[in-house]
Amino acid sequence: SLPYGDIISLIYCIDEPYQTQLDSFTRIQDLIEPGLPPVMTASYDINYKQFLMSNGKDYWDMVDLVRNTAKPRFFMPDMYPVRPGISYTYGENRFIQDLIDHQVLRVYRESKQYTLSQSDRKFYPVVQSFGKWDGKYWQSWMQPARATLRALMYLPLCYAPDGIFNFYLTGVVNEKTGAGDICPISSVGGKTISTDNLLWEVNKEVNPQLSFYGKLLKQMKWLGAYTVMTGKNATPTNILESGIKDITVRTEDKSDYDGYIECGFYTGTNNAVSMFAVNRRTDRFTGLQADKMRYPDQVSPSMYDERYVQYPPQTLIVEFAKGAMGSFPALYNPLNDNLWLSEKNAVEIQLKAGDGQLLQAVGSLPAKVTNGNYLVKNKGILRGNISVEKKAIVYCDGDLVLLPGTVLTLKKGSRLIVSGKLTVMEGAKINSQGDLELN
Repeated sequence: SLPYGDIISLIYCIDEPYQTQLDSFTRIQDLIEPGLPPVMTASYDINYKQFLMSNGKDYWDMVDLVRNTAKPRFFMPDMYPVRPGISYTYGENRFIQDLIDHQVLRVYRESKQYTLSQSDRKFYPVVQSFGKWDGKYWQSWMQPARATLRALMYLPLCYAPDGIFNFYLTGVVNEKTGAGDICPISSVGGKTISTDNLLWEVNKEVNPQLSFYGKLLKQMKWLGAYTVMTGKNATPTNILESGIKDITVRTEDKSDYDGYIECGFYTGTNNAVSMFAVNRRTDRFTGLQADKMRYPDQVSPSMYDERYVQYPPQTLIVEFAKGAMGSFPALYNPLNDNLWLSEKNAVEIQLKAGDGQLLQAVGSLPAKVTNGNYLVKNKGILRGNISVEKKAIVYCDGDLVLLPGTVLTLKKGSRLIVSGKLTVMEGAKINSQGDLELN
């Protein structure tokens, strides 16, 4: 008796179709009336840059073929980069960052542009959360290391997805050899269920964050994404127009390589810019030449945290154009109420290996506001003990929020003018001997 929409939300059809199946998929999709549950299928190109086309410069691209031929309304690229033969050493063939650039993010970017070209299209990337282990070697796919999995799960948020899938959650493992499909949830010998693995731990930690961040990002307009390195970066024009002057990465350690922070950019209320930043410099493989576990494909699931060492954190530096976010720009993460204040219009955020952060550009104030006029542009977020001295005038042209524990003191002769809504969260307070005006 329930309407169809409450029973079936979508129909999954023809997993990773071959070229000869594309007409069948298109016919099935066309038979489904508008408004009924949509048809979707995953698309992958396992032979990336393997088959050269007749023009001598382009390679056969199955994902591109699916987009252009079948024209799926719900597009699901399942680009799994962690396979036997992968290298964690800079400059080597199949270096992990090159694979992420060309096999994953290139497809995300092209797929997002494809879905933006038509209003009824959706972008649902599928993230690798599994590996196939035969007891001695990884076969076909390898379990991602801890920080690498975190980064792979966060990276879709740089490209404005409509949803994210993990493949896959449950697998069967041989009780004696440990061989099988290594997944977050394992059926061991058909007798017990196990979640004692890093895949489960990372999925359990990150997926609720993806849900929280995703709901906020879906309310914003996507501007684009690019990879930020330690040297000079060519920031796209539309991102510069949002008020950001420069973005770079600073690394304190002397590792074999640095950089590779992926940043996706959005605009929201009052065109204020937000970005989702992911530190892609994740894990370093520690196998030695004389070691029995010399190559990543030989490392058993239980040995991962011993054989993979996470790189030290890196610092993302975001410099705003003068006045773009008022007198004291800041970056704010609503998930945990983290607030990073600026110094000379530049904000520094430390990102751990594989970490992902939503960074909303807001206005704020330093601990001591001396005499003069100050602007808090768009949304203002305040944290800590803040004193507005006499003869200081602070004007907030939007909403102003005092985070828990914040104490805002307005000295005699000072003024605070708020044109939007003033929110004093639990545990925050205002001590006012000056003027507080709410417009």
